[in-house]
Amino acid sequence: MMKTILMILAALLSNVLGAESYVISNGQRIVAPAGCSIVSSSYGTAVAPAGCSIVSSSYGTAVAPAGSSIVSSSNGTTIAPAGSSVVSSSSGTAVRPAQYGGSYSAIAYDKNVRRCGASWNWGNQTLANKKAVESCNRADCKVVVTAQSMCTVLAATKNVTHDSWWARDYNQRRARTIALQNCESHYGNCEIICDTCNH
Repeated sequence: MMKTILMILAALLSNVLGAESYVISNGQRIVAPAGCSIVSSSYGTAVAPAGCSIVSSSYGTAVAPAGSSIVSSSNGTTIAPAGSSVVSSSSGTAVRPAQYGGSYSAIAYDKNVRRCGASWNWGNQTLANKKAVESCNRADCKVVVTAQSMCTVLAATKNVTHDSWWARDYNQRRARTIALQNCESHYGNCEIICDTCNH
């Protein structure tokens, strides 16, 4: 069903933009030429030069240079430098130009209020840690996991204990699975509250 919907969406984008369309499915990676319209489905990765219009669906990753129009849906990640139009919907992540260019990330967490903050693609770990704490924005926020060129995920319990478990992996989907499964096996009912990837 998802693939059919994406194919229809790609066709519509092609008609609107007058460009060739691409559709990629679960886990695949596509590198496309300029002027294309790309639809990336769940866990797919789309890499394209300037002029592409990219739509990345659940957990997809879209990477494009200046001038592209990028839309990332649920939990997707978009990466684009200055000049791009970036829209990130529910739980999505838009990497802004000032942040792009590094490979260090961090997640900070305040267990007392179950609040977290994340940073990614910073030039050094010290700066990534600082930005994660600032994003967490609570007096007791502390960095709980750091990474270079990897994805980091933090899962926490839904009850009053606010216990947590983090994971770090090169694959975002795998990191999310590890964090959630370990949190639930140790503490009970958990959910992912922070995740980030360096690209």
